[in-house]
Amino acid sequence: MVILKLRKIIIQIIEREKKVRVLINMIRIFIFFLFVLSFLSGKTQHNYLVLGNTHSLCLDSNEFSLQSSIDSLGKYDVLFIFSGATSSLSETDLDRIESFLSEGKGVYVGCENWPLQAEAQQLTKRLFSKEFWGETNESIATTNVLSESIFNDKSTIPAGNSIVLFPLDVRLNVEAWVKDEPVILSSEFFGGRLILDGGYSRFYCSDMNSDTDEVWNILLNYLNGE
Repeated sequence: MVILKLRKIIIQIIEREKKVRVLINMIRIFIFFLFVLSFLSGKTQHNYLVLGNTHSLCLDSNEFSLQSSIDSLGKYDVLFIFSGATSSLSETDLDRIESFLSEGKGVYVGCENWPLQAEAQQLTKRLFSKEFWGETNESIATTNVLSESIFNDKSTIPAGNSIVLFPLDVRLNVEAWVKDEPVILSSEFFGGRLILDGGYSRFYCSDMNSDTDEVWNILLNYLNGE
């Protein structure tokens, strides 16, 4: 009888320990989910509108809204323009983009060798009375290491395939050079964050690699204000 009672007590103790372990594991899982939810809620969700020559780009349609024209910019944080041979931008659209910048939003203007220049030339004429020019097949661009740059400690970046250049302007900071001429420039003169890029072909699917991924993320963070 004593042995049976002792056996029963031991079984009860084991069962209690099992229940305690299960309860501890459930608490750990609950804490983990709270941590994940807190992390996700702390991340800012950005909305991106993409216009122009996008067929060669690898952009996730769940993250980037690819459209052929501007209906409204109200819900977006960053506007990407990859210039094509013809532009769908109207004068009203240019007004909208200027207002978008003045509200503190981000605008990326990508240009390439002719004829992939239409939207870029249209917009830079409006903002700076200047245009992208020239053509070079240099594959490496040098960053602006002599002053504060969005590329931080990177001394070189991929330039693109057949790139174009942009004139110097006091309202623009040169972020990357090719043969002593600006290829990537930034500006906060208009209230928001503007990137002019004369070599967006570096972001074609066929050319994407770890280096171009890093450049893309640096530009994206800048345009997001991060």
